[in-house]
Amino acid sequence: MIYITQLIYLKPGKEEIFNEFESIAIPIISNYNGQLLSRIRPVKEAFIESSIWFY
Repeated sequence: MIYITQLIYLKPGKEEIFNEFESIAIPIISNYNGQLLSRIRPVKEAFIESSIWFY
């Protein structure tokens, strides 16, 4: 079995575009015998430290 982890960072103000992408992409996963195991959207307060630059 293969597990793929995808981290996506959204630009402020682009959330609606991402929601549109998800509404198309998530149903397609099953076409390839895939399964979405979890979908997490952490709040800003959940981050203790980060070395990733957000633009």
